[in-house]
Order: sequence, then structure tokens, then C-alpha cells
Amino acid sequence: MEALPAGPQWKTTLISLPGYTTKSPIRLYWCDGLEIVMHLFSNPIFAPSMELNPYRAYEDGARMYGEFMSGDLAWEIQVLISFELRQVTKH
Repeated sequence: MEALPAGPQWKTTLISLPGYTTKSPIRLYWCDGLEIVMHLFSNPIFAPSMELNPYRAYEDGARMYGEFMSGDLAWEIQVLISFELRQVTKH
């Protein structure tokens, strides 16, 4: 475990609104999304297993669902992006 790269660091931001008081400070705990993606893609455990292309799987004629990339939303996003890119390149 010690040989694995360190993960993204948690950050904290104190939230205050002028004119509003609270009994205790409001803190937002968050991680940088880009750091998370970079960590996942550089992690030797996760990187080889990532699916980057949407797909539709069938078994005995029935649609099979598994990971996100096998779902309708991933497929529709890919179709929409492909359509928009074709429209841009036509002009």
C-alpha cells in the first residue's frame, strides 16, 4: 500500500455570509476534480480497467446493463457530441 501513489488531498474552505451568523463555522470540504481524474488515470490498479467508450451489450437478444458506459446516458452523450462535431466541421 505504501508504494501506491498518494491520492488527491482534501481541501477546506470556510464559508461565511455577511449578515448571517451561525453557532459554529461552516466548512466546505472538497477535492479538486482534475486531481481526482489524474490520480485515477495514473493509478496502476484502476487505469487498465477504465472504459472510455460507450457500448451496448446484448445477451440472447436482451439488452444488458452494467457499468456507466453500458447505459443509455453515456450512449446519448456520445451521439450528441458526435452530432455536434459534425455540425461544426460542416461550416
